Amino acid sequence: MKKLLKDLKAEYQTFEDAQLLVAVSGGMDSMLMAELLLKAKIPFAVAHVNYQLRGKDSEKDEQFVKAYCKKHKLTFHCAHAGDLWKESKNNLQERARDFRYTYFQQLQDEFGYTTVVLAHHANDQLETVLQHLVRGSGLKGLLGMKRHTSTKWRPLLSISKKDLEAFAKELKLKWREDASNKSTVYGRNKIRNKVVPILEELNPSILQTLNNSIEIWEEQHSIVQESLQNWLEENVELKGESELLSIDAVHNHYAPRQIMWEWLSLFEFTTGEIDEILKLQKTGAKVSNATYAVARDRDNYVLHALQSEMPLDESKYDVDIVPAKGYEIEKDPKVVQLNADKLRFPLEIRAYEPGDKIRSLGMKGLKKVSDVLVQAKIAMNEKKNYPVLVSKDEIVAVIGLCISEDYKLDAKAKNVFVMRLT
Repeated sequence: MKKLLKDLKAEYQTFEDAQLLVAVSGGMDSMLMAELLLKAKIPFAVAHVNYQLRGKDSEKDEQFVKAYCKKHKLTFHCAHAGDLWKESKNNLQERARDFRYTYFQQLQDEFGYTTVVLAHHANDQLETVLQHLVRGSGLKGLLGMKRHTSTKWRPLLSISKKDLEAFAKELKLKWREDASNKSTVYGRNKIRNKVVPILEELNPSILQTLNNSIEIWEEQHSIVQESLQNWLEENVELKGESELLSIDAVHNHYAPRQIMWEWLSLFEFTTGEIDEILKLQKTGAKVSNATYAVARDRDNYVLHALQSEMPLDESKYDVDIVPAKGYEIEKDPKVVQLNADKLRFPLEIRAYEPGDKIRSLGMKGLKKVSDVLVQAKIAMNEKKNYPVLVSKDEIVAVIGLCISEDYKLDAKAKNVFVMRLT
């Protein structure tokens, strides 16, 4: 115990101006983590997430952690999952994980906490590596969780669950038991309760063996990654908001899958999607995930972001109505200037839709907005969310490109509608 506390203090002192936020569920691991930090006289605040999945037990967990914080004069933060579980319960554990890490990040942004302290231990590390193997993983997945990153600290990662239980007993620690940890409904619990005991039977030192292996794999991974990164820096070409990578260069490389993984995993493409990309044959064919797409053109793989389907942010526009007398028309195409007397309010800013038309300046007939965007050479990925200004279902401006002939400023205008991008 004394050595552990000494090591905790020493490691904490290597952090520069650290403000710690400890994730505490009320279970043994996180309660022990909090207790050890207290004994080491390391300052911290506590974050608890009530997932509201176990009825009164979830409420008791929250009250238990809250009372502990009150007793030790610790700042207590708590979030409730609320309606998170009204959706399908597929990947429930993953959604719970996303929820808590998003909450931790919000607390860091709001209160200035630099580091989230997590109570993962050596058994958790083994389960994580096994889970990655089951799902399919490259060398990076075998590295498991890092002890320390720019925003996270896992000081118990090299300690076994058995040793932690001994420390808890020595401290006469109190905690809350979560019966769901013993359930085999979730994949990770199956690994913990069924697979790990068999591995420990085959190799009683499996945890130390894994730690030694991870050290070796980290060195190997660093060598491979440096080589791949150097290759990508020489071969990826930036063009506007897109990245281009020569198809021939990829397929002539001795490890095309690794090249594509190193390039695209940062953009959240899965191994399955990367395999599909490598099989693309026709020009224009593409593979997309939620936020990015990779298309094949004649010579390159082209990576670009997909435009968000979120509503356009009207707050970024500065709008005013001024007298026409003495007004000088600005030549900046990003400034929309219209005859305010003809406009029918309220106006709407929305994304252009297929079939939208406008009578642009000098034209007698209507023109498709899509043709305006093509002539302006607006990128394919930007067209989807390109803003137009609408007055009572009539498009009066394709913002930044053209205005309607019907709403242009003329000698009869008494007032000018002016809209600028802020």
